[in-house]
Amino acid sequence: MLITMKTLQHLSLIATSLIFAHAIFADELVNGQFTLVDHNGIDVSEASYDGKLRLVFFGFTRCPIICPTTMIEVTRVMRGLGDKNDEVQPIFISIDPENDTVDVLAAYVQAFHPSIVGLTGDPDQIAAAARSFNVTYGKTPPSSLDEAAEVFHSSYLYLMGRNGEFIDVFGYGARPAVILERLQELLTMPAAQTQIHVTEAWASKPVGKGTDVIAAFMCIENTGSVPIRIVDASSPVVKRIEIHRIQHEDGIVRMRRVDSISVAANQKVCLEPDGLHLMLVGLDDGVDGDSDIPLQIKLASGEFVQTVLVQRSLLGDSHQGPQ
Repeated sequence: MLITMKTLQHLSLIATSLIFAHAIFADELVNGQFTLVDHNGIDVSEASYDGKLRLVFFGFTRCPIICPTTMIEVTRVMRGLGDKNDEVQPIFISIDPENDTVDVLAAYVQAFHPSIVGLTGDPDQIAAAARSFNVTYGKTPPSSLDEAAEVFHSSYLYLMGRNGEFIDVFGYGARPAVILERLQELLTMPAAQTQIHVTEAWASKPVGKGTDVIAAFMCIENTGSVPIRIVDASSPVVKRIEIHRIQHEDGIVRMRRVDSISVAANQKVCLEPDGLHLMLVGLDDGVDGDSDIPLQIKLASGEFVQTVLVQRSLLGDSHQGPQ
């Protein structure tokens, strides 16, 4: 059999990718967060797919063997799910943004299964997404034949939960039947009941007449069996609510807006004046320093948790809730 230089390069590339695929894998390094653009040109994040199980794979459209093989396996899995395939979102993230434009990605993913979403972004966005999945990728030097540099990447297929949490990982070459069996197990499993307990919920009193911005604090305990993520909050007496975090950087106190608050299973997170907290912006005129404020917390799963904020002064021991 005649083995060409190009064949040798492809074999070398496959070997490199497989080495990365079998490197030490730490699931605690996978948080599955990203901010990218889908093959329709729409800005998306991991929260865009909340409520669905996800199969996530990193690759590139010019990949000769590993990527199309994995895409074919995912296509077989999606077909095998039958009428349950709308509960699973396959996601292909390109690590070659220079070549994989939105149009290129659209043509590529549509050649496999209509449910597959292709994601791209700028190099920094791709790098951040890869880090969040513990993915390694790069380019080999151009060959002596002046051909383009080849792209290598780890070749895991990640199974993520409905709230974006890491569940499992499949190595390159995993049989579709194995992946399908794992998905069917999760799809037929009774939904884990979310059990959220909110305690010590309070809000700061307005500082000065005419102030329409206050802060809210509480402890959120997740006694359920799955991690949860708080993505929003609302109140009928407030125009909007934002999630903020106080950070101390080089002696300077900064307040930064964050997208969500994660609470692991059987863990508690407390929102406090010197850390995570909610900013209630645009209080109704009828809200004074003695008013209780109803609050609705939205989870990534689509569930809601109700509580009531009791107002108190920030002065004194601000770490304690209302006495």
